[in-house]
Amino acid sequence: DVCDLEETFHAHHEQQYGFSLERDRHGIEVVGIRLRAVAAGEESAETFWNGPDQEPVPLQTSEVIFSGGPRALPVFFRNDLPAGWSTAEPALIVEYSSTVIVPPGFTLTVGERGNLILRTGAEQ
Repeated sequence: DVCDLEETFHAHHEQQYGFSLERDRHGIEVVGIRLRAVAAGEESAETFWNGPDQEPVPLQTSEVIFSGGPRALPVFFRNDLPAGWSTAEPALIVEYSSTVIVPPGFTLTVGERGNLILRTGAEQ
């Protein structure tokens, strides 16, 4: 319940850290909320991702350091990746609010709805 959010926060804070600022009437700020929703019904066969029909071209390369040392990785803009596109090579996928790293040993596939699906070599 949203009305209980502040009270619940202070209770969890006191349990976790041994004190609460509730007595001082400090407000709380919600910085991020994660939500997972599941709905009953039939899955749509419609493809929602309208990425381009051509093979994406990297915007640039960027040096990233992994345990094996530095590697020059291609940098792709997420909106340039069409549904079904896949890479088994390390890469960076960028968009306005996040960056996804495809590390060595992983494969990235763009789902029909635009999801970026990362799998390890063992999952393939």
